Amino acid sequence: MLVDELIARSLRELGKDVLFGLMGDANMRYIARYLRDHGRFIPSVDEGGAVGMCDGYSRASGISGVVSVTHGPGVTNTLTALTEAVRARSSFVLLVSTTPPVKDHPQWLDLRTAAELTGAGYIDVRRPGDVQGEISQAFRRSSIERRPILLDIPVVMLDAEVEYRAVEAPGIAASAQRPGPDPEVLDAALGIAMNADRPIVLAGRGAVRSGAGPALLRLADRLPAATATTLLAAGVFRGHPLDLGIFGTLAHPEALDFIAGADCVLAFGAGLSLHTTVDGDLLRGKTVVQCDTDPTAINQRWGRGLGVVADARQLATAMADALEVAGHDGGKAMPGWAAGLQATLAGREPWKEFTDRSTGDTIDIRTAMLRLDEILPAERTIVSDVGRFCRFPWRLLRLDADRFWHTGSFGSIGLGLSLAIGAAIARSDQLTVALVGDGGGMMGISELTVAARERLPLLVVVLDDAAYGAECRKLAEYGLDPDYGRQRWPEFAGLAEAYGADAAVARSEEDVLALKSRLTGLSRPFLLDVKLDAMSIPNE
Repeated sequence: MLVDELIARSLRELGKDVLFGLMGDANMRYIARYLRDHGRFIPSVDEGGAVGMCDGYSRASGISGVVSVTHGPGVTNTLTALTEAVRARSSFVLLVSTTPPVKDHPQWLDLRTAAELTGAGYIDVRRPGDVQGEISQAFRRSSIERRPILLDIPVVMLDAEVEYRAVEAPGIAASAQRPGPDPEVLDAALGIAMNADRPIVLAGRGAVRSGAGPALLRLADRLPAATATTLLAAGVFRGHPLDLGIFGTLAHPEALDFIAGADCVLAFGAGLSLHTTVDGDLLRGKTVVQCDTDPTAINQRWGRGLGVVADARQLATAMADALEVAGHDGGKAMPGWAAGLQATLAGREPWKEFTDRSTGDTIDIRTAMLRLDEILPAERTIVSDVGRFCRFPWRLLRLDADRFWHTGSFGSIGLGLSLAIGAAIARSDQLTVALVGDGGGMMGISELTVAARERLPLLVVVLDDAAYGAECRKLAEYGLDPDYGRQRWPEFAGLAEAYGADAAVARSEEDVLALKSRLTGLSRPFLLDVKLDAMSIPNE
């Protein structure tokens, strides 16, 4: 069997039923064989788009995906999306290829250095007989290390004859063991929690991954404590009477008031980043217990307290069990702060937290997001690009940790649409909503052709202020003309229709609400161009 056929067959036998990528000299033969074997190949417009789609697919499906690009520029085109995927701890394999050993080959690139630049792993196949084993090893490493792996299969190997053998799925059972808390550290954590007057139980993405939600609610009710989440764990405590929502720069005013007076934060699987802690301000003067399976993720820069190397679910369960054995049930004697907070949260009305700045030609972004939240189906996946716009949907839309992803890990705009397309392929049974700014949207809109070709149930919401809005605001602060940051884009609705999608423009609440009837049974992408005014968007 030739190596190019071996690659295609190995991917299929490992259950990789979707392959993202862009054909070129290095990969066209095994992609063609993969298609011949009834695999699903999703060709992108650009290699960066292919990596972004594979990233979104991997995050949304929980499966290590696979993406393939060709030599040299095919790899350099992936670097921004690949860096985002690494920092988001996404798991997939990127098939690449060393160029033929020709002197001064124009597409030569040091692939190991490219991988190191992004933080991705790298495996180079040195003998044709090793190809099959290295494919399996690449997926194993990607799952364990929770990062993309570049698998370099030199193009000169594709014509080599090798013996085929049954592919073994990568075994990772040993790495799935969840570490429990050290008994002495557990006692210390309990002491801090029980002596706190106004504690907060904070869940991060690590708590979501470990399934710690129910145990954390038990713990919060036993103490009692208010609950809160990081952005990536949004919705874990939804419905709890003392749920503050998102902790950090996105917190609503009532939550910030309580956080300011809290004396203890019990953080489970949360990295306590600059955004979560507001540069440490939200933790100053508080005792912090931070639990994480990764010792290097425990961040003691903020506040004083205790680091616990343990699984979030294991620690929360152990703490709740110990409180139960000790007969500690704070919920039966709810302190005055808890009753007051419950009443405050129950009476919260987001519409009263701002003054609408709609003009007739443009709609206030906060009004648009609240109305959009009213019409979106309960079962939906939300994927967000980043930019000045993003804090409003992140704060005002209902987000669910297992159905929400963003491209803010590297801080690059323009990656959101590709990520959303990959997520929509993984979750084609429900609506996927892509939130993009006009700058990032223009960078990635060519990939809308992929969504149209695949007839994906995808809603693309362009928050369109016809400018690089952050730059406009900063230019004004510097005493310079903010109009230098404005842009003359083509109309997004016209572009979307040219690419095979449906489209509409929203300048008012009524325009947003009218979208509801269009979302029922959506069988191809729909783009909504929401017209905003760059200078009227609050600088919150």
